[in-house]
Amino acid sequence: RFVSLTAAGRKLKGEVTSLKSEITSADNEAANHLAIRPGARIIRIDLTWRAAHGVNAVERIIVSEARFPSLESALSLPIPFLFPIYRRKYKIVVQCVNERAVCLAADASMCQVLGVGEGQPVLRVERFARIRTRECIEWSVRTMCLGTASYTGVST
Repeated sequence: RFVSLTAAGRKLKGEVTSLKSEITSADNEAANHLAIRPGARIIRIDLTWRAAHGVNAVERIIVSEARFPSLESALSLPIPFLFPIYRRKYKIVVQCVNERAVCLAADASMCQVLGVGEGQPVLRVERFARIRTRECIEWSVRTMCLGTASYTGVST
């Protein structure tokens, strides 16, 4: 609903190739985005995924553990979309998504994971999923090599 990867006029579907989640403490940045106190428990989900046309991505998703208790037990490969889980299990509906995108030069740590050369352009997308009150309930950062695909974020 909120994101579209396309190539040659067709929508692409990503495939998660690695998934790791853990409960940890919110740093100041995560606490600020999620309107929780620093040190509060968060669930951090790290994904690696790919799609056709040379698309490779790493993504970190952060949510409050108090808002989504036991979310990590619902995660497995292939990972389902999280927004339907939020709606079904927690009765929380994402109403809009805001994104900020910047182009970066790949550093050494990105090269191996994304399969790009050092200095190659990659797209970094920071996403804020919000509920009706405009409160941010999910913060994610995705870094992608788009290959020959195009990225379109839809904000409502």
